[in-house]
Amino acid sequence: MTYSHKPRRTGLVRLWTWSLAGLALLLPWVTWWIPQKPEELALASAQAELQLLLPGLELEVRRLADDLIGDEFAANRVFQSALNANGALLHFPQRQAPLVLDHMGRETAAFGWYRDGLEQIANPEVALLALQEAAKSCPEDSIGLALQIDLARIPLLQETGEKEFAVELLERWLNLAQDSWTLRGRPASLILAYRLLEIEEGAANPERVGILRAKIRQNLLSGRWPLSEQEVRMELSFLAPAEEGQLSAEVEARLARDLGYRQLLQSLPAKVPSGVTVLDGELVLIADVNRSRAVVYPVDVVHSLAEQRLQSRLGADSSFVLASVESMSESPSGLSAFVGANAVGLPGWQIRLHDVESYIRPIRRQQQWMFAGACFFSLALIALLMIGRRMFARDQLLQQTRSDFLAGVSHELRTPAASLSMLAENLLEERVSGKERLQEYYRSMQRDARRLEMLVADVLDLSRMERGKFSIELEKGSLVAVIKELVQQQRPRYEDAGISIALNYEPDFPEIEIDAFAVERACANILENIRRYAAGGGVAEISILRAKGHGLVVTICDRGPGIPESWQQRVLEPYERLPSTESMAAGAGLGLALVKAVMVAHGGSVSVANRTDGNGACFRLEFPSNE
Repeated sequence: MTYSHKPRRTGLVRLWTWSLAGLALLLPWVTWWIPQKPEELALASAQAELQLLLPGLELEVRRLADDLIGDEFAANRVFQSALNANGALLHFPQRQAPLVLDHMGRETAAFGWYRDGLEQIANPEVALLALQEAAKSCPEDSIGLALQIDLARIPLLQETGEKEFAVELLERWLNLAQDSWTLRGRPASLILAYRLLEIEEGAANPERVGILRAKIRQNLLSGRWPLSEQEVRMELSFLAPAEEGQLSAEVEARLARDLGYRQLLQSLPAKVPSGVTVLDGELVLIADVNRSRAVVYPVDVVHSLAEQRLQSRLGADSSFVLASVESMSESPSGLSAFVGANAVGLPGWQIRLHDVESYIRPIRRQQQWMFAGACFFSLALIALLMIGRRMFARDQLLQQTRSDFLAGVSHELRTPAASLSMLAENLLEERVSGKERLQEYYRSMQRDARRLEMLVADVLDLSRMERGKFSIELEKGSLVAVIKELVQQQRPRYEDAGISIALNYEPDFPEIEIDAFAVERACANILENIRRYAAGGGVAEISILRAKGHGLVVTICDRGPGIPESWQQRVLEPYERLPSTESMAAGAGLGLALVKAVMVAHGGSVSVANRTDGNGACFRLEFPSNE
C-alpha cells in the first residue's frame, strides 16, 4: 500500500488560495464601507476641538479684565481713580470748592520780577532772565505765583531752544497740581495739559498726543475738574475736531455720548462695589481693591477688545466663528457652545461651527487613502497569490520531473545492467564459441559497463552540482586527442544505431588546460542527445576550430529536427528535457546540464542553436586560452 501527500498538499494550496483571494476582495470593501458616515466623525472631531478651545477662550476673557485694570488700554478709558483701603474713590474734586490761585504772592518781590518779565516779553532773553529771578525768589507758599511764573517761562524756553526743560516743567506741575486748583477761571491741570499738548503737536509725536488728549477727555468726563456743564461741553467740542477731524454731525453725536457718560460717572457712589458693574448698559466699571484702582470703559470698547482677543485665540483660519449673545441662533452644523464674559461685564459669545466641511474633507481624504492602501495591499496579495501558485505549479512540475528523472535513471541503469547480465549468463553457460565471437561479447560488455559507469557518474555529478561542490582537475592536454579517442570508442555503437560520426580538425592545435575525463563525458552526453533526438538524420559532425584569443571551439552538429528556440536555454538546465512521444525516450534530463557545468568549470561556455539551413542543431563549446 502506498500513500501520497499530493491530495493533502493540493487541498492546503486551495485553502491558501481561496483565503488570500477572499482577503484581497474583502479588505477594500471593509475599508470603504465601515467608516461610511464621515459627517458623524467630523462632528465628533469638531466637538473635541471645541471642548479644547473653550477653556482658552474663557482664560482670554479673564486676561482681558486684568489688562483693562492695568494701563494697556488707558487711552480707551473714560474714567479712572485710585481707591483707598475701604474701596472709596479718591478723585471727585467737583464735590470740593475750587482753590483760586490768581492772587497768591502779589505782595512779594518775586511778583515784581514776574511783572518785569511780562513787560520785556518782546525780548525773550531779557524776559527769561527776569522770570528766572522771579522763580528763584518766589516763596514756597505762593503756589499760584510760582505756577504763573513757570507758565510764562514755557513759551520763552521754547523760543530759546530749551523745549526739553519746558516739557519737564509742565510734567512736574501736572504731577503737583490738584484737581481743585483754578487759574484765570479754568482748572490749572487743564491749562498745563493744553500747554503740553501744544508742545507735543509741534514735535509731531502722535502717540504722545493721543495719550494726552485721552487723559484730558477722561478728566472732563469724570468731573475731576470744577467746570460747569456748559464749560465741559465747550472743552469736549474743542478736543473732538483736533482729535479726529470729524464732521459737525459726528462731533455732536460724540459730545452727546460723552455728556451721557459724564452724567453716569457723576452718579457713582463714593464707595464703588468690588468687581464688575455695568452702568446703564453704557459703561463698564471694574473696581479692584487689591490693586487700589477703579476704571470705567464704554461697553462697545470692551466688547470690541474682547471680540478681538477671542478671534485671535480662534485664529484666522478657524472653522469656528463668534456670535454675540443677542444674535445667538442654532448653528447650521448643530454644534455651538457658550463663552461667558462676566469678568468684563458682557453677556458673552456663542462659538459656532460654520464650516463642517473643513473637518469632513480630511476624514474623506483619510478614508480614500485607506481605501487606496487597502487596494494596493489587495493587489500585493493577488500578486503574492499568483507568484505562490506559479511557484506551486513549478514545484509540482519539479516533483514530476524528478519522478520522471528517477524513472528515467532506473530505465537507463536497467538497460546496460540487463545487457551485462545477459552477456555474462551466455558466457557462463558456454553458449558462445570462437575467439572472434568471444571478443565481440567482451567488447559489448565493456561498452555497457562504460555506459553504466558514465550514467552513475552523471548522477553523482548532478548531486555535487546541487550541493555546489562540482569541481574538475585541470592539466595540460590535447583536446583533439580526447575527442578522437571518444569518437573511436563510440563510433561502432552509433553506427549500429545508423549514425555516422565525422570528425574535422586542423593539425598542430596547441595544448590547453582541461580535465580530459570531464570533456570526454561532456561530448559523449551531446552525442547521446543526438542519438536520442536526431538519429533519423544519420550524421553527427564534430569540428575543432581555433577561436579568437587563442582559444578552441568544439562544435557538434546533427541533421535532426532541431531544438525549438524556447528550449535552447532550458535544455542546459537540470531535469529539463524535450518532450517525447515514446515513454522515457528522451532520457533523464541530466546530460546537457552536466555539459554546461563542465564548461563553466573550465571557464568557458556552451550554447545551442539551430543550423542556418534549418536541418539540425549545433552545440558550441568554447574553451578559453591559457596563455
